[in-house]
Amino acid sequence: MLFVRDVLVRKGSQIHTARPEDTVFEAVVNMEEHRVGCVVVLDDDGRACGMITERDFLRQLAVKELSARESNVGEIMSSPVVCARPDDTVQHCLEVMTAKRFRHMPVADDERRIVGVVSIGDLVKEIISEQRMDIDQLENYIQGKYPG
Repeated sequence: MLFVRDVLVRKGSQIHTARPEDTVFEAVVNMEEHRVGCVVVLDDDGRACGMITERDFLRQLAVKELSARESNVGEIMSSPVVCARPDDTVQHCLEVMTAKRFRHMPVADDERRIVGVVSIGDLVKEIISEQRMDIDQLENYIQGKYPG
């Protein structure tokens, strides 16, 4: 069984953040510089109060006719934030992300501090990798190459 903590060990737990008062432009530059699809918006206590994704940027600015340089992250961020826990299964997170229709999920520890972010792509990649290992083991067993 795959857990979120395993995904973070493999992909890393670098987190890109913004504050609600940052401009949308600053947040988008942050995403572009780090080649990520989202930033976690943190409150003054360092806890997630929102997320801003490329999709939020495109949809919210266009619909509300806002300026990225003059609008704050707090105006367009998605909130409240649904967080995973390190001991959640990959399957559970995929189900939540699919049901709620989002592609990025922060991972929070017991104190609700953000310890990483997983994307739906990260989770699918892990499932494919695990399935590939299972197939390889079955093929080796069938071919008599399985250690036993």
